[in-house]
Formats: sequence, structure tokens, C-alpha cells
Amino acid sequence: MVADSVTGQDLGPGRDPNGEPDAREGREGEGPRPAPGLPPAYEVNPGWSWLAYMIPPVLPVLAAVLVLELAEPSRFAIGTEVDRLLRSTDQATSGSVISSITHSAHRMSYVALVLLHCLFCLAAVVTAARWVRDAGPPLRRRVTCATVACVAIVLALFYAVADPDFAASRLTYFNILEAARFSPTSSDLVEITRLGVSRLALYVIVPTAFGIIAVLSMSGMASALARNVPSDRSDAAIELAERWHRLQLGLAATSLVLITSTAAAMRFFHLPVEAVANPAAKAALTEYATAVAGFWGAVFTVTMVATFVPAAVSIKVQARRLARDKGVTGADELGKWLQKHGLSFTPRKWIANAIGIVAPVLVAPIGAVLGTLVKAV
Repeated sequence: MVADSVTGQDLGPGRDPNGEPDAREGREGEGPRPAPGLPPAYEVNPGWSWLAYMIPPVLPVLAAVLVLELAEPSRFAIGTEVDRLLRSTDQATSGSVISSITHSAHRMSYVALVLLHCLFCLAAVVTAARWVRDAGPPLRRRVTCATVACVAIVLALFYAVADPDFAASRLTYFNILEAARFSPTSSDLVEITRLGVSRLALYVIVPTAFGIIAVLSMSGMASALARNVPSDRSDAAIELAERWHRLQLGLAATSLVLITSTAAAMRFFHLPVEAVANPAAKAALTEYATAVAGFWGAVFTVTMVATFVPAAVSIKVQARRLARDKGVTGADELGKWLQKHGLSFTPRKWIANAIGIVAPVLVAPIGAVLGTLVKAV
């Protein structure tokens, strides 16, 4: 109740001293509105529980490097077995005009894929930054610092293993470098640029760095969305539905980033192939390129799962708990309540999300099949 400061007359509930509706009071049944200047989605003290959701996305890459190292694939290196195969005939490589044109076309397609990949990465980073910006200042600062730290750690890891002694770097880069040395049409890729690295290295560094920054930015966004929404808030269901929607958009954006990353990687691994005339060597290099691209596509799919599934489970658990607090009982009633508030999956959304998650691992086999069909035609 608010009384007029002059007459002492009771102005009634929800009225300021001028008789106007008090901005601090919500409509009937909505509860009090949040204090001015504070986003309604986040409390003032965010805590640190959200940080646990930023750890899983880093693990697939670490596990991939470890698996490759433990597998000890050093018995197969292009500098040894395939090198001898390339030199086993006087016509080991082809410097013909047709081969040069084909290689140039593949190089242009690779650059186009990298540009598309970088564009999707920038869009993902900007989207994640905008959503994290909606958080309160304490959470925004903490998520930003954690994201920057994760990016620095992963980039440092890639720099640390950038050596032929490490299986991950040997399979992903140095074997391709050795193959390029024996290809007249791609030998310029091994020349050192003014930046102190080869052009082939730049072909790897740029999309890799963009991809890491984009995926970990989305990881920071997912960790912010997964945080707890108090069930006593009047707009808890609306807030959870908004987070659910943003999480699905983030999954789609990250899927585009990793699909283009896998496609660009597959094209990169095939760069030296078309310059090889020896049929056995060409078949070996083609199979090798497809296998390596498929491996990293599988790693990217696991990264998608690690980034978004924990956050999705958190939001679904909160939604079910909120429904119980609202007196919803029974599976049928719960399903209707979740659907009413936009917190359920339609079959079409299930299919779309499933395709988005598994798409990176499908790029290499689908690309190989399409390549075979094109050659057959």
C-alpha cells in the first residue's frame, strides 16, 4: 500500500506517490519485477557451477591427440613407404596441363571452403557474444575469461604438438607436407613465406584457429544457458523456453562450423593427390586423406555432443522440476505442459538436431562416395 505524502490518502496497491502504476510491481499474478538495470535472466551472484559445462568440449580434442599418440602410427609415414612408391616409376608425378588445372581447381575450392568456414565461425562468435552479453556483469566477465582461457589452452596444445614426433601433427600435416614436396603443381605450398611458415601451414593454422575460437565461444554460451533458473520466479518457464531455443540455434551454428571444417580438411588432405600419376600411389593417398578427414569428423561430432548435450539435459531437468512445482503430475500431463511452454521436441526437431550432431562425421564418407560417382560419370 502507498499513501499520498500530502493528503495521506491510500492510493492502493501498485501505485507510486503520483497515483501511477509502480514500475516495481508486476501485473497481478506475475510477482515483483526485477530491479532496474539487472537482466531478468540471471541473478547478481552467478557462482561457478556453470564452469563445469565448459570442460567437456575440450576433452574430445585432448582424447584424439592421446589416442593417435598411443596408436603409434609411426610405421606409416609418407616420407618412407609412399615416398618409395612415388619414386618407383619414371612417371611418378604428372606436371601436365590437365593435372595443373585440376590441382588449381582443388586449391580454389579449398580456399572457398576455408572462407565459408571462417564466415560461419565469425557468425558463431558474434552470436555467442551477444547471448553472453545478456547475462549480468559478474557472469559475463567470468564466462568471457573462462572462454579466453580455454582458447589459449587449446591453441597452446596445438602449438606444442606441432612436431613430426607427435602422431596427430604427423598424420594431419607433415605427411601432407611430404607428399606436396613431390608434386610439381603443389611444391609452392612448402615454400616459406614472409611470416616464417609455409603456405601449407597457413592453410592449416587459419581455419583451425577460427574453428577453436568459434566452438569454445559456443561452449561458453552453452554453459551460461545451462545455469539454474529459480523455480519461484514468475517467468521461469518463459526463461527456460528462451534458453532452450537459443541452445538449439547454437547447435545449428556450431554444426555449420564443424561441417565446413571437416569439408575443408578433406579437401586439404587431397591437395597433393591429383598431381600423382602412379595409380597405386594415388589410390593410397586418396584413401589416406578420406580416413584422416573421417577421424577428425568423428572428433567434431563428439565435440558437438560434449558441448550441447549436458546443457540440454540441465535445461530439461529444470523444466521437469518446474512442472512438478507447478503441480503437474503424470507423464501425459507433463508432456502437454512442456509442449505448451516450448520445452519439448517435435519429431522434426529431433531429426534436425540429430543430423546437426552427426553431420561432421558423415562429411568424409559422403564426400568419398560423391567423388567416386563423379569420376565414374
